[in-house]
Amino acid sequence: MEYHAVLDIGSRMITMALRFFNAKEGSESTVYAAVESHGIANMTIENNPQVVTQIKQLCAILKTKTGIDVKEVYVSYIGGIVSVKEFSSNVPCTGIAANHTLAKQDDLQKLEASYLNFPADSDSVVVDHFVLEYKKDDQPYPRKDLVGSYAKTLSCRFLMFLAQRTQYERLQIALADANLKCMGMYVGLRACGTYLINSNERAQALVLLDDAHSEVGFYENGVLTRYEWFPGGWDVIRKNLLREDPYLRPTDLEVSYLKTMDLTAFKPEWFAQGNTEDDKLKKVGGHLNVGYLVNFRELFTKKWDVNQQLKHGGGVILTGSIAAVKGIEYFFNLCLARKLQPEQLYTIKVAKHEQPPHWEASQSQNANESFNLFSVPFGLLNLLKKDEIPMSVSGETVTQEKAQAETPSTESESEREATKEKERWILGGVLNRVGEFFGNMFAEDLSSYDADKEDAKKEK
Repeated sequence: MEYHAVLDIGSRMITMALRFFNAKEGSESTVYAAVESHGIANMTIENNPQVVTQIKQLCAILKTKTGIDVKEVYVSYIGGIVSVKEFSSNVPCTGIAANHTLAKQDDLQKLEASYLNFPADSDSVVVDHFVLEYKKDDQPYPRKDLVGSYAKTLSCRFLMFLAQRTQYERLQIALADANLKCMGMYVGLRACGTYLINSNERAQALVLLDDAHSEVGFYENGVLTRYEWFPGGWDVIRKNLLREDPYLRPTDLEVSYLKTMDLTAFKPEWFAQGNTEDDKLKKVGGHLNVGYLVNFRELFTKKWDVNQQLKHGGGVILTGSIAAVKGIEYFFNLCLARKLQPEQLYTIKVAKHEQPPHWEASQSQNANESFNLFSVPFGLLNLLKKDEIPMSVSGETVTQEKAQAETPSTESESEREATKEKERWILGGVLNRVGEFFGNMFAEDLSSYDADKEDAKKEK
């Protein structure tokens, strides 16, 4: 039985989804499961045995449900701050027809493998990448039409996602200890975007909210063009809520209560229609500005300058485990309304997930869970299908040698070696590196942080 298995390790939950295809029956099904996460701190693996135990538990749950012994898995990267860089590359066209050069399939393959030439240092690794734009002779051109077209050169721009090598290696160790072969690694937000972003919108942003971090992406016509990773999540909101209201109990705001929490009922005066009085909004604006909105506002209004595009486009979509909190979108809108002028405001809404047919929760307690909790593994499955990546075979590992033996090849020896090199990197065999990381944006003591004063300083 063929399958795709995908894994997402979060600070609150570890989730896995398994899509399998029965060739005899011609049917396709997907099951998913989740367990509580332990051994993760600040979005990095701090206790490997705990993480390994939970991954094995998920594999056992899915095996009981499907009979498939998962050996190969695609993974959403976890390991702290992820940064992004652009990288451009080009190759000469080698086809010749009547004294004219044209692009061959081999040229396109060589171009798409050229991301391996990204300059590296010893401290970082490329954990994900994709092509932003293809060109022939410096003119944008659709990928599907490149092969066979008259051209002297092919070129493209890559978006490269970079992480700290030490954290990447911890994830690889955990997968190996769980007896899983890593077939590919992806950034969670890029995976979510494959089915949450509307490709017909000229501009849209996606925010993935986790307990300890946020990922933000800006999409143009459905293509991710900008990306940012922020430390801080529900832990920041919770700390500031507790500081603000002395009558709150810490247990009232534990992450385990997310499914039943309703922020609009928790503080109804914040969400009263027409409530724009500064004294009523001061507290909520202040504590959220510490954790999220200073960064989001600066990102959208200044660094990326996309407020107007978002206002007239699809706005901002929230997903991830924290997006399951009822009223979280009103929470965000309220804080932005206090700090942005009406002409700058854009829509913020929670992603709507509709369960596709033939999808089933492996555990009864997950059957009614918000799909925001599973947005990354569902997005990964979508990404794999979109990229037409072959499924693994249950009970058998299809090796490169076996695939070559079964499929005649017309590649030269050097071309085969380039293909092997690309596949070795995808399987985790190559650690590309690059410097320049974001510093810890929340290294200061937030207990003394005054959002209004900080904003006043910036305005001066």
